Amino acid sequence: MMSNKFAKSGWKWSLLMLGAAAIAPLYLRNSTAATQTQGAGVPDTGAQLQAVVDELKTTNQKLDTLQKLLDSGKLQVQATINKEAPQ
Repeated sequence: MMSNKFAKSGWKWSLLMLGAAAIAPLYLRNSTAATQTQGAGVPDTGAQLQAVVDELKTTNQKLDTLQKLLDSGKLQVQATINKEAPQ
């Protein structure tokens, strides 16, 4: 009876180890892939977002300057219509 129990538990242990051996490379590949992408020149999304925010601040400053110029009345805009252009 004991040998039968041992055989069943040994089979379960072997199955568990086989499953762990099958899953371990997948886990290790994913963890090393994340490390490789960080070092492989893949851009940091946080840094990209900060760059976009900085550009928006610069654009807003330029628009504020343009708005002040328009409000001062020192700027005149003259529009002409090109009759040869397709409409």
